[in-house]
Amino acid sequence: MHTHRNVIELPLRSPHFEYVECGSKTVDARIRFDKYRGLQSGDVLKFVKRNSQKFILKKLTSMEKYDNFAHLLRTEGVRSCLPGLHDGDVKAGVELYHKFKARGESYADLAIKHKVLALRLGDVDRTPPHRPAPRTDITDLGKVLIPPSTRSRFLTMTLYVERPTQVSPPPAVITTLTTPDALIWKAADLVQSKRCRYKQTFFKYRINLDPTGQYLGEAGDDYRRLRTAVQTFRRRTTKERMIFNETEEQVGLRTQISYFPI
Repeated sequence: MHTHRNVIELPLRSPHFEYVECGSKTVDARIRFDKYRGLQSGDVLKFVKRNSQKFILKKLTSMEKYDNFAHLLRTEGVRSCLPGLHDGDVKAGVELYHKFKARGESYADLAIKHKVLALRLGDVDRTPPHRPAPRTDITDLGKVLIPPSTRSRFLTMTLYVERPTQVSPPPAVITTLTTPDALIWKAADLVQSKRCRYKQTFFKYRINLDPTGQYLGEAGDDYRRLRTAVQTFRRRTTKERMIFNETEEQVGLRTQISYFPI
């Protein structure tokens, strides 16, 4: 069991903050500055959204040093670091990282000087700390009064000790967040258009997966939400085809535009 030794604050801009928030971004790539060299597995990373007071707490499960961003993306996976890109598009990922700047220099130059670091993210353990059970003081047990009407040679007494109810304190920050509705609707549009099956869609958008990336199947809450959204799409498509006498492709295009305005 890891102990949270440090809490380090890291700025993060949109949409990368939202990717961490919904759980699709599981690796955060950084320039390997000196301030990161003291990090250890189990430490807490506090991601703060730029120009906002909103933040997310994540646990550092492990980290790895790389010579450059290309090597990092090929090893960790493009979508694990940059969910907005296509998996395997290392070139686009490198170009995106090289556009960032820190300390007045571009990431392209900084990566040559300091190398890069992959921070693998997990959920913060919210298990309450162990508290020993309270002991019952039996010092005054001999002072218990026995009714005089008791004539039995042997007396059996059962003591019911009422222990105070222990209520675990609520977590300071809720770090497990619900998948955004916009992502569910986007996935539902892909399913109802028959371009992808349910399972393929879940892996494409990295939803309905546990923290280790395993598919949760019908047991996941995102599966129920996606089915409801797909049914809504199909009912709307059928109704609009009857009203406007449109083809399925025309209705699907108009529905997509109405849900995802440019």
